Amino acid sequence: MTAVVVSRALVDDLGEQGALELAQDFKAYKDGGNFGDPFGRDKKFAWPAEVVENELWHVHLEDPSVYQTWDNLWKRGFPQDNFTSNTILVYGRVWHIQYAPHLLLTILKPDGHSQMEDKARMAQINGEFEDEVDAYSRRLVSDNWLIIK
Repeated sequence: MTAVVVSRALVDDLGEQGALELAQDFKAYKDGGNFGDPFGRDKKFAWPAEVVENELWHVHLEDPSVYQTWDNLWKRGFPQDNFTSNTILVYGRVWHIQYAPHLLLTILKPDGHSQMEDKARMAQINGEFEDEVDAYSRRLVSDNWLIIK
């Protein structure tokens, strides 16, 4: 079973309905659904070390700037690694919690690649992930996460 938790900050950014739709799409994708609409290339971060240690991943999201490109790639049978964009979902796993849910942390846009190349920004993202995992692990009564199983 794939469980998905959406970070509190991402729920704030997307709104509850948008976060729910993203979580449902992500769950379907991780349960064996096809890539594309909206998920493209899906990779572990290769650096910096603290991000690699926390096993953070990023998946490219389809956005209006790549609709035609992705459609053409899909029609020609290109593999998932070719589906890139500058809108990037950062996620990780909360391994020590039941079901080891995927934690959808943040969306980097409109300059996702530039943000991923910025060491200070990646350190900030890593800190946000650690803080969110810690808070979710304690499940603070006053805090709400969007959770689907």
